[in-house]
Amino acid sequence: MSDGCGNDNNSTYDLAVIGAGSAGFSAAITAAEAGAQVVLISYGTIGGTCVNVGCVPSKTLIRVAEALHIASVANRFNGIEVAARVTDWCAAVQQNQDLVDEFPKAKYSDLLSLYNSVAYLEGEAMFSDNGELMVDGDIINAKKIIIATGARPALPSIDGIENVPYLTSATALELETLPDSLLVIGAGYVGIEIAQIFSRAGVQVTVVSRRGLLPEAEPEISAALTLYFEDEGIGIVSGITYDRIDSKENAIVLTVRDQDRIMEISSEKVMIATGRAPNTDSLNLTGASIELLGNYGVKVDTQMRTSREGVYAAGDVTGRDYFVYMDAYGAKIAAKNAISGNSLCNDISAIPAVVFCDPQAVSVYLATYGAKSEAKNPIDGALCYDNSIMSTVVFCDPQVASVGLTEANARAQGINVRTSVLTLDNLPRARATRDTRGLIKLIANSKTKKLIGAHILAPEGADSIQTAALAIKTGMTYEELGAMIFPYLTTVEGLKLAAQTFDMDVNKLSCCAG
Repeated sequence: MSDGCGNDNNSTYDLAVIGAGSAGFSAAITAAEAGAQVVLISYGTIGGTCVNVGCVPSKTLIRVAEALHIASVANRFNGIEVAARVTDWCAAVQQNQDLVDEFPKAKYSDLLSLYNSVAYLEGEAMFSDNGELMVDGDIINAKKIIIATGARPALPSIDGIENVPYLTSATALELETLPDSLLVIGAGYVGIEIAQIFSRAGVQVTVVSRRGLLPEAEPEISAALTLYFEDEGIGIVSGITYDRIDSKENAIVLTVRDQDRIMEISSEKVMIATGRAPNTDSLNLTGASIELLGNYGVKVDTQMRTSREGVYAAGDVTGRDYFVYMDAYGAKIAAKNAISGNSLCNDISAIPAVVFCDPQAVSVYLATYGAKSEAKNPIDGALCYDNSIMSTVVFCDPQVASVGLTEANARAQGINVRTSVLTLDNLPRARATRDTRGLIKLIANSKTKKLIGAHILAPEGADSIQTAALAIKTGMTYEELGAMIFPYLTTVEGLKLAAQTFDMDVNKLSCCAG
C-alpha cells in the first residue's frame, strides 16, 4: 500500500501518529525534527477542531458580533450616536469560512512538504487485539505510536435528543440565515460564547443549564456575568433538571423541571454545548489493553504513556485540558518521550482540581504549587506534562481569564487562603472607557502570601492573564505584585490594584500613588 507521498507503508517507522489535528501535527513535527521517520495518519478533515470548526471561526464571528455591540452602546459617551445592523449574515459567514479555509492549508497540509521524513496517510486507524496498528485493515509497522484523535461534541442525557434536529457549535457557526430564536443547552465556555454571538446579531437567545453560567468559575464571576448577559437580553434558565426535548410545529421544545414546577422552553433552533467526548470508540483500545478514563479519554501518565508499552496519547483524546495550546504541548512531550526512551522525570505529588470548562476536565495541580520537574529531555527540555499554571480564556464579553486555583479548589486542598476582589469601577482604565463591567479576584496562600490563583472578568481581560501566570510561576507574593510598576490606564494595572487590595483600600490612593 502506498501513502501517496512516495513512501512504502510496508517499511518500519520510528513513530506512527494517529490524527492530523493540532496534537498530531505537533507530535509529527517534533519527532521529525529530531530525526525520526514518521507516518501521520489522518481520517477526516486535516487540521482538527480548532482551525476548522472551533477557535478560528468562533473568534472571528465573536468580533463580528462585537462590532454590532460597540455601536449599540456608543451612547455611553455624550454626544455620540452610532447604529449598526446585520444586512447580510450569509456574507459574514462566508467571509469567515474563507478565512477558515486558509488555515488547514497554510498551517497543516502545506507544512508536510517541508518534512521529508513525515509520510502522510489517509485512512481509518484501529488496533488489533494484540496491539498491532492497522489502517483500513493494513498493518502499519511502527516502533512507537501516539494517539491524537481529538474529541467531538457530546450529547447530554435528555430524552428525545436524538430525534430533534440539533445544532452543534460547529454547525451553528455555519448557519447562513439567522433564526428568530436559539436555545443553547449548556453554559460552559462554548455555549456562552456562541450564545452571545447570536444574541448580538439580533437572535432571541436562551441559555439553559443545570448550574448556571461557567459553574466552575469563581462564584463572583459567574454571578456578574449572568447579570451582564441578562442586561443584553439573553435569557438564563438554571437550577433545573432536564425532562425531555421534542420537535413541535416548526419549533424545538425543551421541557425542564424547576423543583416541582414543569417549564417548556420553545425555540426555532437548539444548539447542544454540554461538553466534548474523546474520539476513542472506533480504535478498539480496550481490546488492545489500552486503559480508558470514565469519560472515555485515554488514560496517560505525566510522560503521556498509556497502559500499553510503546503507545502514547496526547490532546483532547486524553479527556482533559480541551485547549489547542495544551494539545500541542502534550503532543511534544509524547513525541520526545517516544523517540528518546522515556527519560525519567521526578515523581510529583498531585491532586485533582477542576478546569473551567464544560464538561469538567480533571487537571493535575502540584501539591507544592509552582513546583516543577527537574528532569530534562535529552532533546530539549522537561519530559513531564505540567498543567499546574495553565491559563484559560473564555472569549465572551467581558472576557473571563483564569490561571491557578480557585478559592474553592484551594480550600478543598486544605490550603488556608486570603482573597482579594477588585471591581472594575476601581480601575482607571475602565472608568476612562466608561465600561466598568467586571472584577479581578486573586487567591493567595495566607501563610506565605504567595499568589496561587488569579481570575479576571473584564473587556480584553485575556490580555492580562499571562502576567498573573508569570507571577504565580515565579512564586511572587501579592505584596511583590502590588509593589511592581504598571503602566497607567491599562487593564493589567488592575492586577496591581487587586494585589494592593489585600491590605489597603485602593480608593484612598491617588492616581499612580501605589
